[in-house]
Amino acid sequence: MRTSKRGAMEIEVEFEGLDKPTSFGTEYVYLCLTYVMWAISPEGRSVNMGEVLVGGNHRSKLEATTDLQTFALIVTAEPYYAVHRPSNVVIAENLIRPDTVGTSEAVDAKYELIDRGGYIPTGYHFDPVVLNSKLPLEFFEARNAVRIAKSAGAESYAAPSYQKAVSQMKRADELGTAKRVDKKVLISASREVVQTADDSRVTANHCSIAVVRRRRRLLRVFQMGETRGPRISRDGGAYRGDPVPGRRIASVNNPRNARHRRSNAHTAIPLCRHDANETTA
Repeated sequence: MRTSKRGAMEIEVEFEGLDKPTSFGTEYVYLCLTYVMWAISPEGRSVNMGEVLVGGNHRSKLEATTDLQTFALIVTAEPYYAVHRPSNVVIAENLIRPDTVGTSEAVDAKYELIDRGGYIPTGYHFDPVVLNSKLPLEFFEARNAVRIAKSAGAESYAAPSYQKAVSQMKRADELGTAKRVDKKVLISASREVVQTADDSRVTANHCSIAVVRRRRRLLRVFQMGETRGPRISRDGGAYRGDPVPGRRIASVNNPRNARHRRSNAHTAIPLCRHDANETTA
C-alpha cells in the first residue's frame, strides 16, 4: 500500500487459500458466485474496490486505488461484481501486522451488511445456479444479475433498462451457445449485462420505496379526514382534515365541485416515472 502523486492510496493485495465462492452450501448458491473487496471508512461508508477472481491454485491478486485515507478492508461473497453494498458473507478482513510501516489507528467502524436473502423478496424462489466449466464465470454472474433485477420489480419499475439488460443477455446467450466460444467477447458482453441489470435493480428499489411512502402518506391523509369529519365553508364547499390548510375537496353541497369530482373519478395517481437513467416519484 502506498500513496500516489495525486494523494490517492494504491493498494496491492494477494490472497491465498481461497475456496470457490460456490462452496458455501446450497442456501448460498444463488448468491455466491464471486468475491468482492471493500474499503470501509471510519464513518461506515463502503467502497467496492474490485472483484477477487480465484485461480486454480486458490490464489488471487488485486490492485486497486481509493481516495480514502483511513479505511479497513474486507472481502465478501457476492452474486456478481457490480454490487453497491457488501453482503454479510464476509470471508476475510485485514489485520495490522507487527512489521507494518506507517501509522495505524484502531477505529470502531460500523457498516451495514446485506443479509444473504437481501437480494430476494420474501417468498421469491431462485433455482440454484448450474455452472459450466466451458463458460466464463462472468456469464453466470450476468444471469444472476438479470433474475435478481426481475425479483426487485425492475420489469415494472425500471422497464427500459431492464428490457435492455434482457436483450443484452440474449446476445450473451447466443455467444455462449455458439460452436466456437470467444471468451473475451463473451466476458465483455456479460459484464455489460451485469451493469445494466444492476442499474435497473437500483432504480426499481428506489421507486418501490417512493411508492410505499406515497401510499402511506395518502393513507394518513385519508385517516385524518375520516377522523376529523367535514367542515362546511361559507360558499357551501366542504373541507376535511387535511394537513394542508385550506385544501378543498369536492362536496355535493357545491355543484361545481361535484361535477369536478365526477370528471376526475377515474384519474390515476402518478406514482413513478422511469427511464434508463433517472427515477422520479
